Amino acid sequence: MKFELTAKSIVSYIEDDVCVVSFADSTDAEPEKYLILSQALFDTGDDDEDISIEYGQDGDSATGGVQSACLGARSFAMKVDGATVGVSEFQIAIACPFGDGLREHLKMIFCKSPAKLTLA
Repeated sequence: MKFELTAKSIVSYIEDDVCVVSFADSTDAEPEKYLILSQALFDTGDDDEDISIEYGQDGDSATGGVQSACLGARSFAMKVDGATVGVSEFQIAIACPFGDGLREHLKMIFCKSPAKLTLA
């Protein structure tokens, strides 16, 4: 199963040594569809390489299961383990501008993970 959305809002930041990247279908405080990725930037123990994922309308979440991701000029795609995450792929069409901050924050999120991040 594929999770798709058109991102009209992209936010990335670091807070309390956790890097967060979010894609949402609106700029509202409570978007209908969204994807949030996060990763602690400090040593937390055994699951350091696992990326936390929250998505959907109901806030489904998972830790780990990311296999690969690719950020393009107008898209973000991420393949995940369907049994762990509940979907097999995220396909996001990007309909808003983004800068180098997003690329840098995605690098931080994926730096501990065995999953490959491609920046196109």
